Amino acid sequence: MKRKLLACFLVVQTVLQLTGCGIAGVFGGTRAQDDYYEYINEDLLEEIELQATDAHWDWFTELTAVTEEEMEAMIRSLSEDGVTYEKGSSEQKIKNLYECVSDTQNREQTGLGPLKPHMDSIRNAQNIEEYVDALAKLSGQFGFSSIVGGYSVMQDKADSGRYAVYMMYADPLIGKEYVEGEDTQDYVTMYFDYVKEMFRAFGMTEEEAQHSADSVETLLRDICASTLKTEQMYDPSLTYNVYTAEELQQLYSNVNVERMLKTLRIDGQDQYIVLDVGQAEKINSLLVEENLQALKDYSTFVMLNDAAKYGDQEFFSLYEQMQNALYGITESWGDEKNWMQLTQELLPWDFGMMYVEKHFSREDKEDVEQIISRILKEYETVIREQDWMSEATKEKAICKLSTMQVKIGYPDRWPEAKDMMQVTPISEGGSLMSNLLTSMEVAIEYS
Repeated sequence: MKRKLLACFLVVQTVLQLTGCGIAGVFGGTRAQDDYYEYINEDLLEEIELQATDAHWDWFTELTAVTEEEMEAMIRSLSEDGVTYEKGSSEQKIKNLYECVSDTQNREQTGLGPLKPHMDSIRNAQNIEEYVDALAKLSGQFGFSSIVGGYSVMQDKADSGRYAVYMMYADPLIGKEYVEGEDTQDYVTMYFDYVKEMFRAFGMTEEEAQHSADSVETLLRDICASTLKTEQMYDPSLTYNVYTAEELQQLYSNVNVERMLKTLRIDGQDQYIVLDVGQAEKINSLLVEENLQALKDYSTFVMLNDAAKYGDQEFFSLYEQMQNALYGITESWGDEKNWMQLTQELLPWDFGMMYVEKHFSREDKEDVEQIISRILKEYETVIREQDWMSEATKEKAICKLSTMQVKIGYPDRWPEAKDMMQVTPISEGGSLMSNLLTSMEVAIEYS
């Protein structure tokens, strides 16, 4: 309640300042026209102190912290109750997955484990065709994407009544803004030290790891030079580029596109949306035999980076240290907090169902839905009373109200993905890495 009152007070005080003194007013020691963000939030910024484990703060962080405490209590209760739950129940999955996450000995013994054969398919590719085949299989089965073959099925931005296949761009690793920024090169140097250490943890010698890291950096800088800027990615005139399969083949002339689309299980579409044509052209030019080893190194690192926090302690520590450095975090959350985060990440629907059963009842959901229903009816009344709108426009506006989907708290029907995701316990040969791959397969099938 105190936080809510504080937020309301800030709003009221802001209104008084703007109406009483105009936009040129001074709030504390800051003028609105000099720094509006500081002007509005000055008192709050002085009050809030970031913890060493925090990258940022906002009101949602406060809410998330409460929710996380409640879910962590659920995990502790299940992990300590000594009960054997029915196979496939949310309790069984959470309990056994947390065991896989927190059993550091099992994680050390497993290492990359079930991921290794898939990585070998990249490392052992003898030519560009085999390399692209390996990438397509990994993307189609697990969603791993590095250079080419990544895709996403989303609502068509030009026709909301249909879905479209978006051909995704290459993984930019640390990102174009870091790679090309004048003030960010210290971070880039730090990042490629991290790349080298990841290769070393993968089993390369110091010399091999350095050479592979250098190859990755050369490729990344070349790719970033042809990649859209972040702000350009929000411009549909640049990102909504419709291609047929035949046109896609012309764009990726160094790839057997028909074969790639079949492996990805997205063949037969009448159109594909390419998000970054310039980058796609660059990627195609890089897909030649003389770049094969560098391309394999690039894709290998992307997989290592994606899977690192699910691996053994060395991989996890390297990943955590790099992430903390990028986000200005100076202190680790600690093992237990990290373990609980990983458990929640892999079982979102099970945690969601158990959470709402305990903390958000059917009555709560219905109460909020009734409030929203009354708000929508009031909107309809307001629309009908407007004298500046034509009757036809009013009817269209009201039609939009009637087609709004109200989603409160949790779905009326839990998705199939919840039951599709099954956890294999350590006692049956499971591991954190094997359960990660299962969750990735479920995500692909469900999407």
